[in-house]
Amino acid sequence: MWQRLSALLSGDHARYLSRSTTGKRQAAYRLAWANIAADRALLVWTVIWLMIRVYVRLIHEQRAPSLYEPMTWMGHLFAPTFPADVMWWSVWAVGLLATVFCLRQPSQLLPRLLLLFSVLFLLAMEFGYGEMRHPNHLFLLAHLYGAVRPIARPSTLLDDEQALMNHAEGFRWYQASLLFTYTLSGCWKWFDMTVRQWLRPGPTWLEPESVPLTALTGLRKLDEPLTLVPYLQDVQWIFPIAYVLLAITFTPTVFAAFRRPMLLVLFPAILVFHLVNHFVIQISFFPAMAVVLVVFFPYDRIAPLPSAWATIAQRRFEGSGLAACYTQTYTDGTANTFFGFAAYRQRMYDRYPLLAAPLYYPGVASLVTLWLSVVSPRTQVAE
Repeated sequence: MWQRLSALLSGDHARYLSRSTTGKRQAAYRLAWANIAADRALLVWTVIWLMIRVYVRLIHEQRAPSLYEPMTWMGHLFAPTFPADVMWWSVWAVGLLATVFCLRQPSQLLPRLLLLFSVLFLLAMEFGYGEMRHPNHLFLLAHLYGAVRPIARPSTLLDDEQALMNHAEGFRWYQASLLFTYTLSGCWKWFDMTVRQWLRPGPTWLEPESVPLTALTGLRKLDEPLTLVPYLQDVQWIFPIAYVLLAITFTPTVFAAFRRPMLLVLFPAILVFHLVNHFVIQISFFPAMAVVLVVFFPYDRIAPLPSAWATIAQRRFEGSGLAACYTQTYTDGTANTFFGFAAYRQRMYDRYPLLAAPLYYPGVASLVTLWLSVVSPRTQVAE
């Protein structure tokens, strides 16, 4: 069921393209390689994150214990009062040891669960001061979903075709579950611009004044001087436009896990989004940015294939309109074939990957195919 749903979300319909066994195997290997690369990078970031927690702990120790009040069920259960040094450092050490073990044995479930528990506990303690801050939400989700996804070094999967496919599929859904966060963000923006305004009228992000007000709120929350970046008042008109563009860009984000070229646009877009939040409206998402950087980086674009595997020896484009046909022929004689709009898109992607990335957004293929059917109806089927 999951593989059928994945194929549906990827838009790889047999009417528009046909991938050879060689093409499918190589794509799966690249994703399996990206899976382990993203996991290694996330675990390295986790070590850094744990070191930052020590700094946060030292700050919290300077506060009066009476200010501590658990805000989560985990806090109430394991740390109803400010955690003692022995307890806190024990959980911290478990998290560090589990991270190191996961680096050595990536497929073991127990250390993944111990690491998840450590992250949950440390965050629950930090939530004990009146605010459920969410810069770490993506970091927490990355470990939550990472505990159940299949992962192994690609070299161990070379002789097991089904295992290779399963690991590739697991990575797609792992990224999709994290990218869904940004799809919800895009959907919320549409709701904010329409239904919410009807249910509860008031200032929205479409009003230029909303950005300075939000920045001031962020500065006061951080107990910093009420000063704004000098140009904020002069560029207010940009942000309502950016808000609409973000809604359009982020709503289909979840599809990027299955339509890999979309990541070439969304990966930097998400990073820029968080940078603007930090430097303009004073909302810091550095932990989320780190997770985006290490988990969504398009590793499959740079994945090295085994030297003995076949490579693409020839590319050929024939026909036009709906009868267009683009063929990638491997050195072993097999070929990937793309028809109609998919032929134009794949040829563009092979030549200019970044320019072709927007062509993978949902709905583009249907609209262009409809247009081609009107201006250049198919008179023959390219084989």
